[in-house]
Amino acid sequence: MAKKIALIVNPIAGIGGPLSLKGSDGIPWGELGIHIGPSFKASVLFLKFAREVLEYSELNTIELLTPSGLMGEIPAREVGLNPKIICDPKEPTSKNDTLECSAAAVEEGAGIIIFVGGDGTAIDVLEGSGKEVLLLGVPGGTKVYSSIFARSVQAASHLFASYLRGDYITTEGEIILVDEISLRETGEFKISRMEIVQTIESKSGRFRQESKDFLASDEEEIEEIATCIAEEIQDRTPLIIGPGRTATAISSALGIKKRNVLSVSAGWKGKTFCEDCTSLEILDFSTEVGGGEKIKLILSPIGRSGFILGRGNQQIPLSVLNKIPIENLLIVATRTKAARLRRLLVDLKERAIEEKFSGYLRVRIGCNEETVMPILPA
Repeated sequence: MAKKIALIVNPIAGIGGPLSLKGSDGIPWGELGIHIGPSFKASVLFLKFAREVLEYSELNTIELLTPSGLMGEIPAREVGLNPKIICDPKEPTSKNDTLECSAAAVEEGAGIIIFVGGDGTAIDVLEGSGKEVLLLGVPGGTKVYSSIFARSVQAASHLFASYLRGDYITTEGEIILVDEISLRETGEFKISRMEIVQTIESKSGRFRQESKDFLASDEEEIEEIATCIAEEIQDRTPLIIGPGRTATAISSALGIKKRNVLSVSAGWKGKTFCEDCTSLEILDFSTEVGGGEKIKLILSPIGRSGFILGRGNQQIPLSVLNKIPIENLLIVATRTKAARLRRLLVDLKERAIEEKFSGYLRVRIGCNEETVMPILPA
């Protein structure tokens, strides 16, 4: 008997990242003429991996259930799959469409709902399905803090294969919804909702991410790192500084304004180019300084997940990252965080750039102290 697997795509999810909006919830994108965000690309990539799993194995007895149009049918047909249509959302798509299609997936007997989006999409799928089926998230949104998400699109395809083979365990996962207005205005994390749901993990390895660690880092360690790095940076070195408490302290010590702890800032020592940069502003900055080859990029890993690129700093365009030399990457973390993380991750959905920023790299953990950590594609 064919396994019924539902796929639900929030096609607009992730658009808030490049625009430095910290999310896309509550914004009438359809009225603005925007119908497709980064999550649509993530859904096509996931389905390509899923099709390969089906083609290069004997695991082809599935029935793929999707909404019509951008929420599932179009990306499925784009990779040559023929889904069964379970609902008919109207464009521009909305939260109500996600609720209705999630409920329809349950009615059709889906054993698992795989959704593409962010934390807001996760809550909508949960509300629509009523915890009746297993849930698994494919990262495609701006806010992806919940442990219900796979580490990356490719990791989600591994879990898809594990589910088909029966090589998985059912486990609990968190859905964490952060107050987006608070994020945008102050950079403060306020958890507005948290739910525990049933999800899956492979028996052969961990492919889901950890939930974000919302605890403050050690302030003395952060101050030590920030002071020393600020003294070392040359006055005319062009800088892009990512989000995070340690990176924010460095930005402050350098005299580069940063709107809040989640912002990406850019400038030179004592001079700010943008304090909450969008992708376009980063591109302008790169042009002004003569190209990405001259830019020093300062990054700090995100909480317990260990991401340094692709989560929380989607404002930095791939075209700029591609030109920044690896020796111009400065990774900073407190000793506590570095000790807790076994490895760092990048999730850029462009394998060549992910490989460029992979390998064993130094991580600054003190004034005159470094450690070496592996950086891997997620």
